[in-house]
Amino acid sequence: RIVEDHLLPLFSNTGPSAVLAVALVAGIGEELLFRGVIQAGLEGLTGPVTALAIASLLFGLAHALTPAYFFLTFVTGIYLGGLYQATGNLLVPIMVHFLYDWVALSWFLSAARR
Repeated sequence: RIVEDHLLPLFSNTGPSAVLAVALVAGIGEELLFRGVIQAGLEGLTGPVTALAIASLLFGLAHALTPAYFFLTFVTGIYLGGLYQATGNLLVPIMVHFLYDWVALSWFLSAARR
C-alpha cells in the first residue's frame, strides 16, 4: 500500500536514472547525518554502544511509515552503524545504504507497475 500511495506517484513519469539518483542522495545524506553527525557526535559523550543505539533509533523513527518498517530500519541502522564503527569509514555504510535503496526501490516500483 505504501508503494502505491507514496512511491508510484513520485516516480510515475521518471526513468531508472531518477531511482538511481534518489538512492544515491539518500545513501549519502542519511549516512552523513545518522552515522557521521549523530553517531560520531554521541560516541564521545555516551560511548560507542549507546551512540549506535541512539542513532539507530532515530534512523528507525525517521523511516517509521509502519511499525514493521520502523523495526526493519532500526535493525538496518544497527547494521549500518556497526559497519561504520568497524571500518571507521563512512563510505562503507553509504555504499551499502545506496545499494539497498536502489535495489529495493527498483524492485518495488517494478512489481507495482505490473
